[in-house]
Amino acid sequence: MDWIMALKVPDGSAGALVSVGHLQALVGLLAVFLFGLRTRWAWPVLLVQQAMVFLLLVIPNFDGGAAFFINASVVVALLLPCYGAWRWRTAAVALSPDGAALPAVQVRRATGRDWGVALLAFAAATLLFMASDVQAGFPLEGGLLTVLVLQAFYGAVVTVVYLGLAHRIYEAWWLWLAFAVVQLATSLVFPSPPTSQLLNGATVLLVLIAFWRWHTAVYYPPVPGAEAAGDAAGGAPATSPPA
Repeated sequence: MDWIMALKVPDGSAGALVSVGHLQALVGLLAVFLFGLRTRWAWPVLLVQQAMVFLLLVIPNFDGGAAFFINASVVVALLLPCYGAWRWRTAAVALSPDGAALPAVQVRRATGRDWGVALLAFAAATLLFMASDVQAGFPLEGGLLTVLVLQAFYGAVVTVVYLGLAHRIYEAWWLWLAFAVVQLATSLVFPSPPTSQLLNGATVLLVLIAFWRWHTAVYYPPVPGAEAAGDAAGGAPATSPPA
C-alpha cells in the first residue's frame, strides 16, 4: 500500500488513510501467521483485511470523486476468502489426540491437474483484470499500458495463491514467497516510506515461516501414535520419512 503512504494532503487529512493502511497491513500479517498454523481462522481475518483494502479504495478523495475505481480484482479478492473458508470448513483435524493443539487442516502436494488449473486461472484472471481496467476508462497507451499489465499480473498472482491455499496445496507458498520477496525488493530499490519497507520485510519473514511449517507438514507428518510412544520412551516424537 505504498500509494497510501505517499499521499500528501494540504489539510493533513491523509493521516487517517495512512493509519488505516498500516492497520490493514498488520491484519494481513496476522492472516499470514494464521495460515502458517493451518487454522480456519485465517480466512475470516483475510476477509477483514481485504474489506479494509476495499474501504481504502472507495474513500472519497479530496475533489469529491472516487480515489480509485473498483475493478474485478477487488471483487475477486473479497470473494476468495469466502471460498477458502468454505473449502476448509470440514478439513480441520486435531493435531494431538488429547485436543491440546489447535485443529489444523491437512495439506498436500500439487498434482499435474492442479498445475494446469493454476496456469488457466492465472491467464483468465490476468485477462479479466485487464479488461475491467480498460472498461473503467483507462486508455491502453504509453506507460499506462505497462502499469495496467503489472496491476493485472499482481491481481492474478494473488488469485492463484489464494486458490492454492483454499485447496490446501503446499506449492502455493512458493509463489507467495517469491511475490513477497519481489515486493520487498521493489520497496528497497524504489523510494518507499520506511514503514512500507518494514511491513514488506515482516511479510517475507512470516511467509517464510509459514512456508516452512507447511513444508514440514507435507514431508514430515507425525506418525500416528508416535507422539505418545515418544513421551513414554522419554524421547522426541517420531516422524515419517519424506514422501
